[in-house]
Amino acid sequence: QPDLTGLFAHVQFVNGPMPNLPKVDVSLDPVKELSRVISEGKN
Repeated sequence: QPDLTGLFAHVQFVNGPMPNLPKVDVSLDPVKELSRVISEGKN
């Protein structure tokens, strides 16, 4: 089971200093958005 708190912290960090990475709109569906970004990051 992934640690969502850690993932959200990572996402916030990524969306700050590294804006070239995919943005995450957590207002849509946080788990779905995280899954999408994680899968994009692996490709």
